[in-house]
Amino acid sequence: MSDRLQTQQTLIIGAGIAGLTLANLLSQRNLPFTIAEKSEEIRAVGAGIILPPNAMRILDVLGFSQQIEQHGHEIHRFSIHSKQGKTLNQIQVNHAGQGSAVAIPRSCLHQLLADAIEPSQLHLGHGLESLHPVEKSCEFENGLNCHYDVLVGADGIRSRVREQIFGQEPLRDARQFCFRGLVTLPDAEGLSHQFYELWGIGLRFGFVRVNAAQFYWYATLSELPAQMVSDRPIEMLRKVFSDWWWPVKSLLDAQQEDALIETPLFDRKPKQQWHNDNGVVLLGDAIHPTTPNLGQGAAMAIESAYSLAEAIAENPVSPDFSSYVHARRNRTAMINQQSWMIGQLANVRHPMLCRLREMAMSLATDRIATAQYRKMINWMPDSLAAGSSKP
Repeated sequence: MSDRLQTQQTLIIGAGIAGLTLANLLSQRNLPFTIAEKSEEIRAVGAGIILPPNAMRILDVLGFSQQIEQHGHEIHRFSIHSKQGKTLNQIQVNHAGQGSAVAIPRSCLHQLLADAIEPSQLHLGHGLESLHPVEKSCEFENGLNCHYDVLVGADGIRSRVREQIFGQEPLRDARQFCFRGLVTLPDAEGLSHQFYELWGIGLRFGFVRVNAAQFYWYATLSELPAQMVSDRPIEMLRKVFSDWWWPVKSLLDAQQEDALIETPLFDRKPKQQWHNDNGVVLLGDAIHPTTPNLGQGAAMAIESAYSLAEAIAENPVSPDFSSYVHARRNRTAMINQQSWMIGQLANVRHPMLCRLREMAMSLATDRIATAQYRKMINWMPDSLAAGSSKP
């Protein structure tokens, strides 16, 4: 075996949603690339994912929208409820006029993106060991090395690439624990085409159908009770949410213990510098991780992949990353901060403040909520906007 990967113009570190989306966009433009992924197999981290219209717009350019709609479940409405199920506020997705939103198992989206890549361009078991920016080369944990013109760090919130070029930087603790699952829930026809999120005292529970058979659900807790640290966390969740609206109990009862996903929530504060002067640039959670409170994390990565692909296409050997940063930095910072604020609002544990929060949600009309949502999803790259305006 050679001790060197075949030299390519663009080397992508990480085969998550960000890296795979970028790879597909480069492939569409006939630009050479290689993906190096630390894991020995392609696997998604998480249970389900929501693709809002701004993400679907880019995925449609890549030709994935029909497959996603076939494997997923279209969302017509986002709604916020009290813990007993009383509707406090809702957003009509179709009234926003920007296209459809789709919920889908995360593994399904991941596989669709990976299957479109030539196997020879995807190298598994290649964890990054070190970068040598001046020489434009890197070494992997398996002993192989590679030269590149452009290296894209798409290796997640704990990015090794980011650490190599910017040093260690602290994560921001959201003070929330998140549990996720994917379950089959029979006799739930009335819960289709709608994303539900219920708010309680320091607690949230969200769920959405992701296909004909399955629901994706998540729960966030602002404090992890001592009894949650046990061998049976699903049993503790069932106790914590025992007096909530009936679908919550049904979803938790259907969840298998060994498939339960538990993660503390972190993000990073927005950063000004996204690349160095030697062809290394960051993408997705490696540069703009966000808490999941707006359902926009994957969408931001997909949007950023499009802008980065455009920058690389302009000059594949020595791109000017300033156009990429200019297109993405302010928008991702806005989403990051809005999502953070919602998460901190959910952390409120004082009963009176929680009642005031519910009143405020109820007073905001559906029209206002839909208008705010429209502003959030109304993003389109200049090249796509120019194309859509043609007669």
